[in-house]
Amino acid sequence: MQSVERERYTRLWEENLRYITQVRRSLHAQPELGTKEEKTHDFLARELERLGVDELHTYYGTGLRAVIRGKAPARTLAFRADMDALPLSEQTGRDFASRTPGVMHACGHDGHMAALLGLAQLIQALGRPQDANVVLLFQPDEEGEGGAARMIAQGALKDPDVDEVYGFHLMPDLQEGLVAVSQGPMMALTNEFDIQIAGASAHGATPHMGSDALTAAAYLITQMQTIVSRRVDPGQMAALTIGRMEAGQVRNALAAQAHLEGIMRAYDERTHDKMRATIREMLAGLEKSFEVKTAYIQKCYYPPVINPAPNARKVREAAGKRAVEATPKLTAEDFSFYQQAVPGAYFFLGTRSGEKGFLAPLHAPHFDFDEAVLQIAQAVYLRLLGYTQAATCLLEP
Repeated sequence: MQSVERERYTRLWEENLRYITQVRRSLHAQPELGTKEEKTHDFLARELERLGVDELHTYYGTGLRAVIRGKAPARTLAFRADMDALPLSEQTGRDFASRTPGVMHACGHDGHMAALLGLAQLIQALGRPQDANVVLLFQPDEEGEGGAARMIAQGALKDPDVDEVYGFHLMPDLQEGLVAVSQGPMMALTNEFDIQIAGASAHGATPHMGSDALTAAAYLITQMQTIVSRRVDPGQMAALTIGRMEAGQVRNALAAQAHLEGIMRAYDERTHDKMRATIREMLAGLEKSFEVKTAYIQKCYYPPVINPAPNARKVREAAGKRAVEATPKLTAEDFSFYQQAVPGAYFFLGTRSGEKGFLAPLHAPHFDFDEAVLQIAQAVYLRLLGYTQAATCLLEP
């Protein structure tokens, strides 16, 4: 690369860093919960219009799809960012900290959005892609029941029809600047479920006259701990957690009702199906043993994030020396719904830096990161789109 070109790209990346830092901090200061991202939607729409995208559409209330048409497009690549924040009180002490009490961008979604806006800014400066359309997906409600499936159902991957989809997640347990990707499972499926147990109340001094829903729930929770350890193939990763239980009204009466909330995680659908079937078997036995009635209630389900080999290879090659093999996680992501519709890959972008003090985990009130790391994701995306020299200037200075 000639020095004149390198100098041009260097200035471009410097301007880009100023831009993504400003927009990330603006988004961080005004976090909104899932399906309520109205201000976020309006902020993104204004920026995308200013950056000159060809088309801009709203999906699922607060979601956005921006389209940048290629010069002679033979393919369409989509890039996705989630939008929603968490019900958490921020403790970073930064001057751009959340101004919304009890709500914080503690999962990096502000950074994901800033990276896509920055990608649009870079494309505006570099010129339209030669052979590809670009679709930028800003998706609400990833932390809730999942906005991805609803965006897809409303046509977010159509006209132009998306051929490949890519996304990433900031990861504070990965060294800053590394890109972790692997073919096959990256993140687990998740099944969020409730269990209702109905008994019959009686005075605590005459328990034989009732059916204790609380004791039945306690027995069930203990019994369920054997599902992963004794009913699942040890070669399959899985997790089952009951994170919440509510039962009883007073100290001297049997609980007439018990309510449990839990999650199941696995990479394999058959493993998940066996876990769920085992819970149902246990509920049937519980009804007989404790003379109660039970109900299993499905709340939310995401498929596993599984990267096809060709798409994972493209990300690995685009990241170059920054690429490392990803360790699959039992966390979940509704990006998987996009992968069920079209081929695509998901990767992790490291933010961990002891020197800078960025060590807090995701969903923690101290979570923060250096915005410069977002440029690595942008450079990976640029290489996927054919902007090789601009990407190389950042990734291989």
